[in-house]
Amino acid sequence: MSFELFDKQAARSDGQATIAVQRKGIISLNRAAWGALGEPRAVQLLFDRELQRIGIRHVDVGSANSYPVRPSSNKASYLVSGAAFCKHYGIDTETSRRLLAGLQANVLVANLNGEPVS
Repeated sequence: MSFELFDKQAARSDGQATIAVQRKGIISLNRAAWGALGEPRAVQLLFDRELQRIGIRHVDVGSANSYPVRPSSNKASYLVSGAAFCKHYGIDTETSRRLLAGLQANVLVANLNGEPVS
């Protein structure tokens, strides 16, 4: 038999940076997104009301309005507690969704109106 063990970590690692808005407002960055930001320990959350875009910027720990970034339990993603951010801007957290993200002037940006990725 020539079975091959499925590595769920490798299957998700396509190199595309993504931001996920999870239920209850947790914001997660995949490894590519976290790496694109310079592997931050803290970030600031930004919002473009007109274009409905989330921005995430790497900042020093202890900076004003910063949020700590912590690894998920399986270390496949990095989490930011964004419940107050999502509530303030009316970002839907009823259903989790993952969005492609790109770096623009040192800010990782995801369009909430964009098609979710699987």
